[in-house]
Amino acid sequence: NAMLLGTSFMAAGVVLLLERERARELVERRVDWWTLSFFIMLFASVGTLKLVGTTTVIAKGLLNLTGGSPITIFLACWWGMLFGGTLLGNMTIIGSTANIVAIGMLERRGLGAISMKEWILPGAIVSLSTGILATLLLWWRLF
Repeated sequence: NAMLLGTSFMAAGVVLLLERERARELVERRVDWWTLSFFIMLFASVGTLKLVGTTTVIAKGLLNLTGGSPITIFLACWWGMLFGGTLLGNMTIIGSTANIVAIGMLERRGLGAISMKEWILPGAIVSLSTGILATLLLWWRLF
């Protein structure tokens, strides 16, 4: 993961060197520090869970729960978790990186705020339609 961090810091350094006159303004006003801090804490938490072996225990438990059946693995373990964590994540404001960034930009520009209540219906429409389509396409491809 050092390469991932190093590449990001190197790219940021190049941008700041190229934009010397505006570097301070870029760092102070253009970086969404709240969103960045949220993701730092999120990825640190996930990394900690992986390091101490919690994710391995959960994965083994899910495999034992499904009994190795292709249908149950499809529905409950691999694809169900993948679709639930990605496609269905759009149902909530914090379920997707793009959602968090978009809401942050909206609020930062002073254009208002969107509550969870306002988000849930359009989010559910997008999440459920993409989830159903992805499931049907996967079902067609696998069977």
